[in-house]
Amino acid sequence: MAEKLDPQKWREAFAIRVWNLSQYKEPIVVRENDKVIFEFDVGKLLTVSSGKLTIELGQPGLKTKGNLVGMSGTYYALDLFWGGTIENVVHSWNWLIERLNLDAEQFQTVIEAEAILELLATGQEEGLLFHLLSLAVDLHELDSEGIDVESKISELGKHARAHLRKYEKLKDNFAVQALFKIGALRFYMANVSSESRLARLAKEWGHDVKLGKHPDLIIDGKGLEVKRARTTHRLASLLNLIKKGLKQKVDLIAIQVVGLDKREIKGIKTTWLATDRLSSVLKSSLTHKGKCVLLFCGTNRGYFGRIILLK
Repeated sequence: MAEKLDPQKWREAFAIRVWNLSQYKEPIVVRENDKVIFEFDVGKLLTVSSGKLTIELGQPGLKTKGNLVGMSGTYYALDLFWGGTIENVVHSWNWLIERLNLDAEQFQTVIEAEAILELLATGQEEGLLFHLLSLAVDLHELDSEGIDVESKISELGKHARAHLRKYEKLKDNFAVQALFKIGALRFYMANVSSESRLARLAKEWGHDVKLGKHPDLIIDGKGLEVKRARTTHRLASLLNLIKKGLKQKVDLIAIQVVGLDKREIKGIKTTWLATDRLSSVLKSSLTHKGKCVLLFCGTNRGYFGRIILLK
């Protein structure tokens, strides 16, 4: 049974977290092979004076820092997006916002504010802004390749506008409960990002690709339900994601994960096949006759996959 939240302890932890983050005067940098892939510069956004917290986001929208691009104090290397150039990432982001048919300034302000507030509330940065930018780049690329993205963008716009209306009601009364709900839109868009990334990869490898709603994707005539595992959320276990996928009338369940290591899935008998390049694993999963799950993840060496056979 989950431990009940103690409001007083939560407020104390929140105050300590805010103070510690506000003291970062230099960015936190993550490197791979001496190359900066992620930079976290949240300290410049936060000021604590006389017990009062001020968050200064500046002009809403994407910002650049050298060869990095991002917002709300988080910046990412271009290689992570397959974006090519900063100009392409920015253009793709602006293209998506325009197609969503909403107030661009309000939308970007909400996205940035919620990202910072969620970090302060939970102490966790789940990289959701990265998935939002990836979504824009991937959908724009699919559109340029002649793939019909209208239904997916319509679906995104509907969710985004509903979320903005909800935000307007909550923004002046951010209770503890509200703080834990504000990531809903970004989590939803991150899930769609997994669909779009798999679609773009499949297209690159010569497959016939169509975007949909039920199913999420159709690749070579096979319907796919695409999920994304959230490592910091208890409900993101493979068991629950697989169960949700099995409820859909699809040929294949695909789940984007952060690692392809074998793990026990209580309640389901499984056989795990070997890890290989995703291009090969995707082809095998599409031609498999029985029930299976395709796991896939991105690394600095490319995309890899693994098939779980369901008994």
